[in-house]
Amino acid sequence: MFKAHRNTSACWNAPVILAIAVVVAVLVSLSGCGTTTEKSSFDAYSWDELSKISKEISSADSDEEGEEIAKSYHLLDSSGKLDGKAKSVALSDGTKASVLIAGIRQDDLASGGKAGITCMFADAPAAHAMNADSSNEGGWEKSEMRSWLNGEFEGMLPSDLKAVIVAANKKTNSSAYTSPGAVSTTADNLWLPSLVELSGSVAADATLRGSGIPAGTYNAEGKQYQLFAEKGVSAGEENSVLVRVFVGDDSLDSGLVVKGEACPCWERSLSTTWTSGFEATDADGDPLNAWITDYQLGVAPGFCL
Repeated sequence: MFKAHRNTSACWNAPVILAIAVVVAVLVSLSGCGTTTEKSSFDAYSWDELSKISKEISSADSDEEGEEIAKSYHLLDSSGKLDGKAKSVALSDGTKASVLIAGIRQDDLASGGKAGITCMFADAPAAHAMNADSSNEGGWEKSEMRSWLNGEFEGMLPSDLKAVIVAANKKTNSSAYTSPGAVSTTADNLWLPSLVELSGSVAADATLRGSGIPAGTYNAEGKQYQLFAEKGVSAGEENSVLVRVFVGDDSLDSGLVVKGEACPCWERSLSTTWTSGFEATDADGDPLNAWITDYQLGVAPGFCL
């Protein structure tokens, strides 16, 4: 007589098989944590994705390793040059601007270590005076511009970008005429570039335009960003990469900033020519110019991810 037998081995294996399946699923899930799918260029990534990539670059053991990571995400080409693609940013007032990568592992984070990615606006989304009065006392650290950038202007950024900006330590000479070389460090989410970050270092035995400010004072304010080095920017020479078109609120049109036209843009370095000014790029892209602080000029800030 045929008798049905219970398949005990199949019953015994079922929970084991289920457990294995769960473990495999967890491992597959964990293997994808913290990774970002490679895309064709900087502008193709979301800000959240760029933030994760930046952290990966920041965690590299060397600049060379960080560069290889940036290459793997197509932020740099095979030769190590920036891809040059701009990413669009829409401010809360309706202004549409564009942002470029300025450098890889070039800024010091306020929290320690290197910022993986530094970005900078490729046009001028706003205009503002450096100070309400015609004084540069206290330099960048005490300027009204710095407070405004890290307050009102930052509040206008899209929430996904604002959420991933990290503070960088920026060095700036704050009192060149009273105490040459009085360089202070500020922790800023948003900041203006210094003269040398745009144009490269000043010759050690030089003073700029007879200002009497020693070259070391400016050279202490950082190093030239990769973007501007690749484009051959130097002080006293026009360069198209520094031409900033004003794309902000047209109610600010003053003759110096006119919507749709190139405009001078502030730098955080003190003026090389007079005690009431700061440096600025001119409308043609020469970084070695200066304006009195109460003028409303274009603002093209940088930030780190």
